[in-house]
Amino acid sequence: MLAADLSLVELAFEVGHRLHSKGIRAVLSGGAAACVYSGGEAQSRDLDFVLSFQVDRDQINEALADTGFQFEQGMYRHPNLPFTLEFLRSPVQIDDEFIAKWNSLESQGRVLEILSPTDCVRDRLCWFFFYRTPDFAALSQALEVVAAKRDEVDLDAIRTWASQKRALERFTQFERRVQLLPDTKTIMEP
Repeated sequence: MLAADLSLVELAFEVGHRLHSKGIRAVLSGGAAACVYSGGEAQSRDLDFVLSFQVDRDQINEALADTGFQFEQGMYRHPNLPFTLEFLRSPVQIDDEFIAKWNSLESQGRVLEILSPTDCVRDRLCWFFFYRTPDFAALSQALEVVAAKRDEVDLDAIRTWASQKRALERFTQFERRVQLLPDTKTIMEP
């Protein structure tokens, strides 16, 4: 049974490593990935792992056997932790673009496969860009990742992607907020 005081970041590494050690390729995405990259600044209550190839529930159950997580109502819940786990079917993608490359992070000997910082920001911005009512919580998560990993986030690539998706107006809103981040150098050309 996992300790009841695990943070989301600690839980992500614990679950990611258990999956990895069983040969299950699962890539952390969503708000939990933003939380990992921001060092816990971004908030999330669920961990979304995208399975990179066909895995059945029995394999996941085996990997999580002694954690206390149980499958209920489409996701895994724990009696002592506020976080849920969800396993999404492959492919790993952002909007309609397939992602073939992601990062592997290591902490205390545990491996976690996770979207790259740039793809994590794009994943969060989908919720801000493509909905009639923009998701400002997702925008905030994207900004937290940029603040924490600015040297690893390719803002030019995000601008190009936003242009291709006809989302430049909302990208401009994001860009303005990036420029207001503390200690921001001139990151983007006007």
